[in-house]
Amino acid sequence: MLHHTFLAEMAWRGAFEGHHQSMLMWLSTDLANTEHLFEQQDLTSLVREGRLGDERRRPIAVRALGATLGLDVETTRRWTNRLVERGLCERVADGLIVRSSTYEREDIAPAAHASLEVLSALFREFARWNIAFPDRPEVIDRRPWESEHANPGFVRQLFVLLFLKFILRFSVETRAIFEHNTMTASVFLCVFSANHRPFFEDDELNLRYASWETLVPAELREPISIRAVAKRMGYPVETIRRHANRLSETGFLEKRGGGYVVPTNTMAAPGLIKGVTDVNASIMMMVRRMDRVAAALAAG
Repeated sequence: MLHHTFLAEMAWRGAFEGHHQSMLMWLSTDLANTEHLFEQQDLTSLVREGRLGDERRRPIAVRALGATLGLDVETTRRWTNRLVERGLCERVADGLIVRSSTYEREDIAPAAHASLEVLSALFREFARWNIAFPDRPEVIDRRPWESEHANPGFVRQLFVLLFLKFILRFSVETRAIFEHNTMTASVFLCVFSANHRPFFEDDELNLRYASWETLVPAELREPISIRAVAKRMGYPVETIRRHANRLSETGFLEKRGGGYVVPTNTMAAPGLIKGVTDVNASIMMMVRRMDRVAAALAAG
């Protein structure tokens, strides 16, 4: 899950010129505007209507937006001003909204498309490893965002919004582990993802180390160089080096050969285990909501 979410996060960060804070602000605004639509128990009427009209979006005040991310009003205002200037969100009487048409922009549409590709890959992995979710139908494994509908763009946007909800929670929860430094958290996730690349291709390895009780030995993790991390993330080498050094000093990374790996004892750190537990709860929420949308599509 960390691997796939990192890929989606990088796609969205690219849409915001590499500014993680802008990305989080925009995601928080968009999700606050639409959260109430998914709180309905029966989503059939929403699916049948086939649109997320701007009149149904609920604005969020700057103060409330900052509170969701643990930021003061002035910092929130500064970042949201940038979004307004770029036309990514708009000020209305009661706060800020993201127009539904924003998803059609040339800088946003590719990130939304990448989200669905990541979701497809993620569910293929779930199916490959027979990962079961309690009380859920299997309908979602059939890529319901590709189902026939009078407005396919609307259906895709529904699933993108549900995935964005998870990405936002993931970003906020993992950021707390790294003293709320989003770049440091992203560098760690990039190294973590690269270290475990062999496990995506080796079924025996994956099954042998499939639980937190059986930690992966450090020598089985594939190190990644600073330059490779910088290339993958699209940032200067020195910027990545500075954050990697900070992670090394705090014990989250260690040097091995010409690269970095996540040490075994870090994998058992209480903070990281709690973060993964929180991520697991967020996955369950995301899947349940996607199942409800998929069920509404099937019923409609």
